[in-house]
Amino acid sequence: MLRNYLTIAFRNLRRHRGYTLLNVGGLAVGMACCLLILLFVQDELSYDRFHEKADRIYRVLDIRMKNGVGERSSSAPSPLAEALLDAYPGQIEATVRFFNFAAPTLALAYTPPSGDVRAFNEPRVFFTDPTLFEVFDFPLQQGNPASALSEPRTLVLTPAMARKYFGDEDPVGKTLRFEGTHDFRVTGVLAPLPASSHLQFDFLASFASLDDPAVIP
Repeated sequence: MLRNYLTIAFRNLRRHRGYTLLNVGGLAVGMACCLLILLFVQDELSYDRFHEKADRIYRVLDIRMKNGVGERSSSAPSPLAEALLDAYPGQIEATVRFFNFAAPTLALAYTPPSGDVRAFNEPRVFFTDPTLFEVFDFPLQQGNPASALSEPRTLVLTPAMARKYFGDEDPVGKTLRFEGTHDFRVTGVLAPLPASSHLQFDFLASFASLDDPAVIP
C-alpha cells in the first residue's frame, strides 16, 4: 500500500514539474531561513555564558533620561566601585573596573637587546582591577591570576600580542613601554579569548597604575 502511494506521488510530481519545483524550492528556502535564524539566536544567547558566575555578574549603567530623551552609558566614576561595596556590604562580592582613556589607540613598544624597536598603536588596551580573574573566567596560560595585576605598571596580554611583540621569546618578565614614557612589566599571558565574549581586549594593565598621575597620557 505504501509503495502505491509513493508511486502515485512520484508520478504527480513528474507531471507537475513546475509546481513541484516551486514548492520544494520554497520549502528548502524556508527551512534554510529557519535554520539560520535558529543559529543566529543561539549565537546571541551564548555570549558571556562561559563564565561560571554569569548569572551573578551585572554591569552598572548610567541612564540619563528626560522627557524620553537621553542616553544610556556603561561609564561611571571609578570611585563608584568602592562606594557600592561600602553601601551594600555582603551583597556585592567584588567589583571590576575597565578604563581605556576613551582613546581609539594607545602606544606600546618593546625594545629587544638587538635594539630593533617594535612599536604599535593598539586599540584594545584596558586598565582593570585584579578582581577581574575572580569575577570572569579569563584564564592565564602563564602567570598567577592572584597577583598578575596586583602591582602598578604590570600587564597581561593575549598570545597573539605576545607573538607580535616578543616572537618566540618568553614575554613574562619583559617590559613594554606605554605611551613612550612608562615601562609596564608583563606578568602573564591570557588564554585565547572566546569569540562569544563581548569583552574583547589584547592587553590588560593594572588599574593601580592609574594612581600615578604621570601614567595618564
